[in-house]
Amino acid sequence: MTSSAPPTSIIYHDTGHTPPDGGSIDHLTVVPWFDPFLAQRGYDPRSAYVERFWLGVLGPSVTWLLRRLTRGLDEHPDGFRINLADTAKALGLGEGTGRNSMVVRTVERMCQFGAAQLHAHDRLAVRQHVAPLNARQLKRLPLAVQHAHERWVSVPFDDETRRRAIVLAVGLLERGIDRWSVEQHLSGYGFPDRLAYEAMQQACQIAGNATAVNTPPPAA
Repeated sequence: MTSSAPPTSIIYHDTGHTPPDGGSIDHLTVVPWFDPFLAQRGYDPRSAYVERFWLGVLGPSVTWLLRRLTRGLDEHPDGFRINLADTAKALGLGEGTGRNSMVVRTVERMCQFGAAQLHAHDRLAVRQHVAPLNARQLKRLPLAVQHAHERWVSVPFDDETRRRAIVLAVGLLERGIDRWSVEQHLSGYGFPDRLAYEAMQQACQIAGNATAVNTPPPAA
């Protein structure tokens, strides 16, 4: 599934999803919901940006489910099937899969935020990138987080700094370091956080590093 219109936010008020109705769901088939604009301008759910800024908007359950499903789509690009009860237990969302269970409410919330679309009863299309927060969403966050976001988007860097960050990121990937650790390394080396993410993404493309694409982030 593709979307051609560049969204200004991850939120879509008309997602067309159909919430589960009645009974319980045993399995979900997860497929990619690709958006070329978000692939270029958005953030991977496993990134530091999502952890630092989207977490307070999406909530922890949606954030961790989205991360888990994104990792699954990295490993199985055409889609995969999950046992919903096992997924719920793995995320600490209880054992039930009925209409009012925590895991089903989490899936519904993910759909409400436009991070996924539920088709029929058991097919879930999932975004692999989310948009930058908009002004209204930022106002929901604590002032300290708002200020951190301002620093993220506004700290300047020149082409030479970008080049050095990318070269360093490629070198780290070639040493077998997973891409999320590369992002952390670059931030630790003093590169601006936004550049650390962008350089890591570009380095993955340059290196064509399958390990970097498929390695999950460190556990919390």
